[in-house]
Amino acid sequence: MNKRPVPTVVITGTIGSGKTALAADLGEVLADRGRTAAVVDLDWLGWMARPGGDHEDVEELITRNLKAVWPNFIAAGADCFVLARVIQTRGHVDDLRRALPDAEITIVRVTSSPETVAERLRKRDTGAILEGHLKESLEFDAILEQARLEDHRVVNDDALLRDVTLEVLEALGW
Repeated sequence: MNKRPVPTVVITGTIGSGKTALAADLGEVLADRGRTAAVVDLDWLGWMARPGGDHEDVEELITRNLKAVWPNFIAAGADCFVLARVIQTRGHVDDLRRALPDAEITIVRVTSSPETVAERLRKRDTGAILEGHLKESLEFDAILEQARLEDHRVVNDDALLRDVTLEVLEALGW
C-alpha cells in the first residue's frame, strides 16, 4: 500500500443536495490543476437490485468494495480521492477509514434548502421514488444535522456549481 497519506474528501449531504455533481466537478477541476483524482459515488458500490428488496448490509458491501478498488486507483496513479455518499454515523466514517488505510479523510457536508432539494428531486425522480426521496431528504438532513460529522460545510443552493467546487477546494487546501 501507499505509504504517504492520500488526500481524500468525502462529500456528504442529504439526497438532492448535489453531492454527485459536486464530486464530479471537483474531479474536473483537480484534473485541470494537474492532479489525478479518483471520483467515486459510493452508492454505486453498494447498489444491488434483488427480488424482495433489501439485501445484506449496504454499508458493509460498500466498505468491502471500496477496499477492493482503492489499490487499483492508487496503481493507476490517483493522488487524491473524491467520494460521495450520505454519511450518517461515526461508524460509517470508521468503515471508510478501515477500507482506506492510507487515506487522510476530510468530510465536507453540502447543504441545500428543502425547496432546492425538492426542485432537484422533481427534475430527476417520479412516482413512488420521488415521494420516497422527498421524505428521506428531510430525514437524512435531520440526521446529518444531529451527527455533525463534517469538517467543513458548504451551501449549494443558488451559487454556480463551480463556485461551490472552488469553495470546497479552498477549504481543503487543495
